[in-house]
Amino acid sequence: MDTSANSSKSCTSGVRAAAIRKAHEATARRDAERLRRERDLEAALVDFYAALARIEKIRAKAAHDAEPFARDADEAVRRMASLGEPVAAIAELTKLPSSQVRAILTGPKRKSVGPSSAGPIGETPATDGLLGVEGSVA
Repeated sequence: MDTSANSSKSCTSGVRAAAIRKAHEATARRDAERLRRERDLEAALVDFYAALARIEKIRAKAAHDAEPFARDADEAVRRMASLGEPVAAIAELTKLPSSQVRAILTGPKRKSVGPSSAGPIGETPATDGLLGVEGSVA
């Protein structure tokens, strides 16, 4: 009986088993790295969305706190117009866009913001004039 064929098969199966083991180890390392990266990415996203929520809350409060001053600024623009200043001159003097000056002059006056009109916590009533979309003074 020739044992060289059996010997080579057992040697081949031993090599194959070692190769499979090494392949499993390599893919396990790759999978572990991918999972670590995904956890890190998720943690970064959690931090991002938490910061964004805080920013939105601060902006809403700032818009609410700025409302009385925005009403005063709008009224000053109306007074300039009542003194005969044209829209273009008011825009030049205040550095506001002409469209915003026109909106202040033709739009409704701002309502007082009190506890009853403030809405739920974190929300502010809709505004026009000097408060921009994000609630910052333009």
